[in-house]
Amino acid sequence: AATAQTEFKITASDAAANDNFAEAVSIDGDYAIVGSRKDDDGGSESGSAYIFQRDGTSWSQQAKLIPSDPASRFGFSVSISGNTALIGAPPAGVAYVFVRDATGSWSEQAKLSTPEGPVGNAVAIRGDTALVASGDIACVSVRDGTGSWSQVETLFPSDSGEEISISVALGGNSALVGAGREGAVYVFVPEDRPPSDVSIIQPPDGSIFNSGADI
Repeated sequence: AATAQTEFKITASDAAANDNFAEAVSIDGDYAIVGSRKDDDGGSESGSAYIFQRDGTSWSQQAKLIPSDPASRFGFSVSISGNTALIGAPPAGVAYVFVRDATGSWSEQAKLSTPEGPVGNAVAIRGDTALVASGDIACVSVRDGTGSWSQVETLFPSDSGEEISISVALGGNSALVGAGREGAVYVFVPEDRPPSDVSIIQPPDGSIFNSGADI
């Protein structure tokens, strides 16, 4: 069987002790995002996120992202899709959207929140769809052609009494919401896909799902 090999070791250009660099990571094509939730550039433990770009077998730091209104633990969760990055800051209850322009520069496009509760503990983005979550809620937002974001749905598993949003992922037209303490993953699909808009994946051995991944 084929074995995985280390291609490159990525580090921050301004690495400092206790920044918690690389506790959250995501990759799409030749771009990777790495969270550093205790970086102090915007204030004590305000957090940051780094963008790295691959060229051949080498990776180089392209940008360091800090929100316009520095938030506590920005970079706690991260996701990247194409030229869009999504970064969660759960103590502030929000997630930030950053976009890359044709010159390779990154800028803040939006801040996603919901009146139904704080979000940012887990995030996922795919194209123009974002999934942000914390606690017992997971919210879906979409981007229109002008770059504006709007919340279109809140996902509530009908039979869950536990904290559900430990991890989230988007793939195709499905959303995954991990309920780590319950030992299950809820699969949400649009209502026009029979037989149901919610399915449940549970391991036969009862093991706990507690780590997220972007599809």
